Amino acid sequence: AELERAYAAAVAEGTAVRALAMINPGNPVGAVLSEAAVAELICFAAAKGLVVLADEVYQLNVYAEGAAFYSCKQVLRKLQAGVLKPPELERGAAVCGPAELAAAQLISFHSTSKGLIGECGQRGGYLEMVGFSDATRAQFTKVAATSLSSGTIGQCFVGMMVSGPKEGEPSHALFAQESADIMAGLKRRALQATSALNDLQGISCQPIEGAMYAFPSLALPAKFVARCAEAGQAADEAWCLELMEATGIVCVPGSGFGQEEGTFHARLTILPPDDVFSGMLTKLAAFQAALHTEWA
Repeated sequence: AELERAYAAAVAEGTAVRALAMINPGNPVGAVLSEAAVAELICFAAAKGLVVLADEVYQLNVYAEGAAFYSCKQVLRKLQAGVLKPPELERGAAVCGPAELAAAQLISFHSTSKGLIGECGQRGGYLEMVGFSDATRAQFTKVAATSLSSGTIGQCFVGMMVSGPKEGEPSHALFAQESADIMAGLKRRALQATSALNDLQGISCQPIEGAMYAFPSLALPAKFVARCAEAGQAADEAWCLELMEATGIVCVPGSGFGQEEGTFHARLTILPPDDVFSGMLTKLAAFQAALHTEWA
């Protein structure tokens, strides 16, 4: 329903909709899409003739019990082979049948900036194009060939990301242990953040299923919101700035993510080490209590 509503609204505004962007696991909310949800998005895009842009850079970052990452390409191939049945679209919606699925177009993205490597500054990553003609792929290759290339180290990182140590190789045991330790720490802090944030006055946070962020909802004091409105500033932006000035904690306001009108959010990361992260949550709790006392 929401997909149809958003698509219809964009078309009504005169927008020539060309693509459907999907971030899985999600940024900023940290949700992990089920296989059925990925299939529904693919079928919706195929029915509308839209290219799916699949941002899958957090594919290793899945923490919730029972959750799993399903790549767009994997689900698309299952749909095309008939292994998965296309979900029922809304009555009156465009049809997603074998012909539409055969013509589906997908561009998947992955990066060394996230996952285990987490090297944002190295500028390493890749995209894979599925369902495009050779002529179209040639144009993409031309653009890539005439653009600045990733640095040598970044390219090496991509190679290591897609082809890490294999079982039986000398470095595999250490690689597996370090990988498990990193993911265990992220999962631990995801649970800790969800619990701690939900204990704070005026803050609620859905479970962090994946990615690297919490995206709590902020129920800010009415007087604080009114003051921000008078100053022409988004209330969650003001909250983030005051939090940074008071504690040194840096968050990204939800107003930068196209949040629903009348709501306030902030995105914060779960990347800091355990001791730093615990101290951060303690400072955040004190700040939030003081804010509500001041603007009660």
